[in-house]
Amino acid sequence: MRQIGRSEQMALYDELKRGKSISPWHRETGYDRQTIRPGKQAGDAGFRADPSEVREARPRLLDPYKEYIRERVQEGCWNTAVLFDEIRAQGYQGGRSLVKDFVHPLRPARTPEPVRRYETPPGRQAP
Repeated sequence: MRQIGRSEQMALYDELKRGKSISPWHRETGYDRQTIRPGKQAGDAGFRADPSEVREARPRLLDPYKEYIRERVQEGCWNTAVLFDEIRAQGYQGGRSLVKDFVHPLRPARTPEPVRRYETPPGRQAP
């Protein structure tokens, strides 16, 4: 069973919108009916006319609290458990992992402590 290409998806979508049934498409293209059916069942939502078309952003649970979290991070509070408890008291209904995922890129990158190396003479143990 082959996959339907993008140009064929668009042609199929146009034909299905005009009322053409699955059987003629099956006979003309050789695609299995099960491959064609999702486009018909999905209707207008089945295929997007433009692949770059972006869905409208829907509000997220954390959106009303993002500015508060940024302010607290600027103040030096990196503890996501504390931030979670604070916004939970303000009415946040989401989970802790959303807060952790949001705070992670705001944290500065850690730089490892440089290690001072030293050598001891042969036969002597370092203190």
